[in-house]
Amino acid sequence: MMFPQPMPQTPHLACREYVRHLEPEYSLLWRWSEKADEWREHLRPKLVELLGFPEQKCDLQIRELETIEGEGFNRIRLAYNVEDGIGACAWVCVPEKNEEPLPAIVCAHPRGSGKDELVGLTGEAPADAHAAYADELARQGYVVLVPDARCFGERLGDEAGLSAVGDLLGRPLVGMQVWDLLRAVDYLAQRPDVRLRRIGVAGQGMGAIHALFLAAVDERIACAAVCGGVSTYRELIVARDCFTQCAPPRDTVPGLLRYADLDDIACLIAPRALMIVQGRQDSSVPPAGAEECIERVRAGYRLMGEQVRFEGELVDGGDVFHAEPLLKFLDDWLKLPEPDVGGQVSK
Repeated sequence: MMFPQPMPQTPHLACREYVRHLEPEYSLLWRWSEKADEWREHLRPKLVELLGFPEQKCDLQIRELETIEGEGFNRIRLAYNVEDGIGACAWVCVPEKNEEPLPAIVCAHPRGSGKDELVGLTGEAPADAHAAYADELARQGYVVLVPDARCFGERLGDEAGLSAVGDLLGRPLVGMQVWDLLRAVDYLAQRPDVRLRRIGVAGQGMGAIHALFLAAVDERIACAAVCGGVSTYRELIVARDCFTQCAPPRDTVPGLLRYADLDDIACLIAPRALMIVQGRQDSSVPPAGAEECIERVRAGYRLMGEQVRFEGELVDGGDVFHAEPLLKFLDDWLKLPEPDVGGQVSK
């Protein structure tokens, strides 16, 4: 007796099932758990390749455009070059009393009005009481740099168009944005009032993803604290049904999921400190994906013997900056004393 053959799956269903069972080539927990050092040596250069960074750095050519006096700190608007022919704009917040070199933080902003949102200059009452946390960090004794991401703030442009052209050129938009953060670290590293081994990064939403990628590829970052928008890509694709009913995220890297998921990217930060705080009601990611990502990063840090350097929390709330735990985490790791050459502790 002949039985009818099952109908083939539709393309998006087949793709979803493929992703559901995918094991990326450089997955730390699935494939490389017994050789973490070798895993790092393979994944980091592959990530840099996929992000499409320029081969050489240009001179920053820093220009100070204006200074605004704040309460206990000065806010300076900067312009500088990130690539030949491409400039960037940023606020740098500098405490007034900085006789000794200070720890520093790069703040990566979420979607919205760009760098002005993190320093309270949007002219609007923010829904998030801690939206202007860059000012708060400066008052607490940090040199804080808040750049505009490409297509936001003073660099406003057609995000979709730049993303499409970037993909054709092998330079995804998220790679351009992470490159700009790397140049922000270059700026901080040349300031005499910054402690070179105490530079951190903080990010929310879109900025959280940028911050994770930055810390993964730039070992000058001593500590990363991120909030919102964090999920494994696999669960995001499965839960959103291959984005058939919603727009896909802009911060994707072509080809990345063949090699690694976001938890693997986060584990590249080890042995440096990392904190992920994710709101349970954050609509930008599925709750299961957020929980999976945090637990996989926790397992990765534990595998490498660095569990004390990772904190992950699922908290009540949506896409807001959960300032209290994140700022405390930054203090705990960036205000540590450093051993000097002779083994003595110096501040």
